[in-house]
Amino acid sequence: MPETNRRRDAALTVGFCTLVVAVAPLPPSPAAVLVGASATLLVEWLLSRRKTAVRRAWRRRWVRVTTFVGGLLAAALLAAAVGPAVWTAVLVGGITYLFVLAAATLRERR
Repeated sequence: MPETNRRRDAALTVGFCTLVVAVAPLPPSPAAVLVGASATLLVEWLLSRRKTAVRRAWRRRWVRVTTFVGGLLAAALLAAAVGPAVWTAVLVGGITYLFVLAAATLRERR
């Protein structure tokens, strides 16, 4: 993935995490931390198996916007049904994704 795309993805993720921190309760929950990090790693692994198709789709602005807004709405609905620890899992998932981006960038530069 070109570095400009990683920067864009990082900026979207930071924006997403900033919104979560600004509007959502974030109760400390070790289980939510585990779920958020594990889910992100699992999704990234699954998406990495179809890199070309994922990159092609992700180039479309409407896919990025829909994912951003849909992610917030899905988290809000799930938090309303399950509890505020969902927001903690979402935030940890975003932070984990930033680490995945950093690791991929560092690996590519070696």
